[in-house]
Amino acid sequence: MRLISRLSSLRSRVGLSAASLLLLAAGGAALAGRRGPKREIWEKSIAPGLVYRMEYDSARPLVLNGLRWTLKAPSVHAVPELAGGTVYEEGPSKGRGTVTEMVAETHSLAGINADFFPFTGHPLGLTVRNSQLLSLPRANRSVFAWGPEQTAFGLAKFTGTAAVEGGATIPITGLNEEAQENSVVLDYDIAGQALAPKSPSITAVLRIDNPTFAPSTAISGVVELLIPDAPKTPMKKGDVYLVAAGEKASLLATLRPGQRVTIQYQTSGFDWEHIENCVGGGPILLRDGKVAVGEEGFDRKSFIDAKHPRSAVGRTADGDLWWVTIDGRQETGSGVSLTELAEEMRRLGCTDAMNLDGGGSTALNVLGVTVNRPSDGVERAVADGVVFEGPAPKLSDIQLKLVAPTTVDMSTESFLEVREVSGARIPNREIVWGAQGAAWIDQGGLLRPLKAGVAHIQAAVRGRILLADVKVGS
Repeated sequence: MRLISRLSSLRSRVGLSAASLLLLAAGGAALAGRRGPKREIWEKSIAPGLVYRMEYDSARPLVLNGLRWTLKAPSVHAVPELAGGTVYEEGPSKGRGTVTEMVAETHSLAGINADFFPFTGHPLGLTVRNSQLLSLPRANRSVFAWGPEQTAFGLAKFTGTAAVEGGATIPITGLNEEAQENSVVLDYDIAGQALAPKSPSITAVLRIDNPTFAPSTAISGVVELLIPDAPKTPMKKGDVYLVAAGEKASLLATLRPGQRVTIQYQTSGFDWEHIENCVGGGPILLRDGKVAVGEEGFDRKSFIDAKHPRSAVGRTADGDLWWVTIDGRQETGSGVSLTELAEEMRRLGCTDAMNLDGGGSTALNVLGVTVNRPSDGVERAVADGVVFEGPAPKLSDIQLKLVAPTTVDMSTESFLEVREVSGARIPNREIVWGAQGAAWIDQGGLLRPLKAGVAHIQAAVRGRILLADVKVGS
């Protein structure tokens, strides 16, 4: 068959897996019947149980990047990660950071952006990391949760109280966040800082021995200090605060040092015996193999039906998980609606899927290389992400070089290579490519000019990241 022969040649040149070759052949045959361009697909193994995939559909155009993670793979684990390691930090980003920074700080294999955020370091929905509750669920907003052997999509609900010995029972309405008007917030050291409420407030500093903040728990301690209208306060390991603002401040005003306080809360919606991690997002995209895009408080015209860069997580029938980005707002594609995103996730074999934060937050990093093209031109600092921990690639003791032209014009596409100093070519299947700026690069190593300027090329190979700049002339 001529198509198979042509694809076999392509595979040898760009390092397609056998599975991708078959998929490309089937898709290419169908597209050839329509006399349209085919969708190009590349797959590369990052670690046992973690495969990176890029797809390019030139007809739309559309660029999709994704990670397929086998949940039970013993050597790779996915965990939510807060940018900088805490919710709030000093500096202009207020505790946010890029996915690339999260991958580097945690020495992870890869990472993707996760929940929405209010341009601070606080995720807007439920975050649980290694059975530790970091942020609370948002009402009627979907959550994706996973453990060693189980995954689940659904909704969660939080209820909590602080019972004062010989006194009142105080409802807790927030966790590791700024206390809004007439609210009571529980802060512990993962918050990084206890923020100063905008209204009159009382902060109760508690002493709790060996506190644990599971999704549902009860802990007890004593009041050490009461601080009226406390300023923004850095939190150190072991710190636990109750902050009440507005009319709720009176609930803490009668506390006295030495009084015992019992904090009890429950996060319902998931089986915490088997679920260890959660990230928020929304809305749901697929349910039981069918497109089921909900609203969940999002605007239909500007968000759900409009085309934007997108990120998503989905589960296949055999339990594997897809973490996917689709580029938008640029030459390589305008993005997709949520219905189109659902169809892409279903095409990948997902039966259930959920949208994650998208737009300028959309970012996927593999082995230290940002493989998608963020729509802002640079990665946006986000509140949280999901990182994939696993064995680091073995560092090559052989010097390598990235072979790339110094200058190209708009009509020139060039295959880039990595070679040993001896001249031996590194197989493309071992290289993860990335390019920002004036050109983009596919995972076959083909550099495609977009506009006049400078393209910044990255190649992750054998434990190293090689860099090159290519000038694109008009």
